[in-house]
Amino acid sequence: MPSKSENKIELCHQLWKKCEPRLRQLCRYKLNSCPQEIDEIISEAYLSLCDAVLGKKTELKNPEGWLYGTVNNLIK
Repeated sequence: MPSKSENKIELCHQLWKKCEPRLRQLCRYKLNSCPQEIDEIISEAYLSLCDAVLGKKTELKNPEGWLYGTVNNLIK
């Protein structure tokens, strides 16, 4: 049986796999296709997601919404 932390890691991985292409598309649109900035924001968003999922004692109520909000904040 997987541990709670292993479940959180899997949640993080699945959410990222689902959202990353659209997050990258959002960045391309808002940043006018600046590849270095896009990669930097995408990497920062992934790290933030892992920190939020693994570091929180409570679960994110809407992890997908949280992730899109984080990317939007990083773009600004």
